Amino acid sequence: MPNYLYIAGPAGSVVASRLAHTLSKPSVLLLEAGGPNDDTKNLSAAERFNVAFSPNSPMNWGYKTVPQAHLDGQEIDYSRGKGLGGSTAINFCGWTVSEKVLSGIRPTLETNELHRPIIYHDPSLG
Repeated sequence: MPNYLYIAGPAGSVVASRLAHTLSKPSVLLLEAGGPNDDTKNLSAAERFNVAFSPNSPMNWGYKTVPQAHLDGQEIDYSRGKGLGGSTAINFCGWTVSEKVLSGIRPTLETNELHRPIIYHDPSLG
């Protein structure tokens, strides 16, 4: 009788690859819902962002929460990626850290040749 292992999320492709490369060589089927997300117009982060978060996006399932009672019935965006990579395909690796944390990791960031800091200073703060 065959055994089946179901794995979800971005780790699924890693686990599937590792299983396929074991000595026992099991048959592995990796499923993703949606398309390949490899259209060249979506390769730059800015264009991908515009496509991923536009209405009826081919990259986003467009989920919303139920209306929130404490927000006057507002529905909150609950974006989930559609296609290869799932939500990883629409994760833009945006993060915010305090100056205290940033000062501790700055040497590492400065040695990363791909790091391009975007500094915003709010003039109203002086």
